[in-house]
Amino acid sequence: MATRSLPITEVKTGLLRLVTEVGDTGDEIVITRRGRPVAKLVGIMATHPLRGSMILPDDMAAYDLSGEWDGSDLA
Repeated sequence: MATRSLPITEVKTGLLRLVTEVGDTGDEIVITRRGRPVAKLVGIMATHPLRGSMILPDDMAAYDLSGEWDGSDLA
């Protein structure tokens, strides 16, 4: 994911193109006014950022998940 800066006047003239670009590439655009950062244009992730970070067994039915865990087995 890349980040670049653009002046607000350039963002105003090309907003549709920039929104499409950010959505397609995942890049971020820092919007500046008189050389100072004032806002950031970022895309919305299509999936949750933690999606795929947990691996579950193929057969969840083999596990009894009916009880509540109270954390007492942690040392």
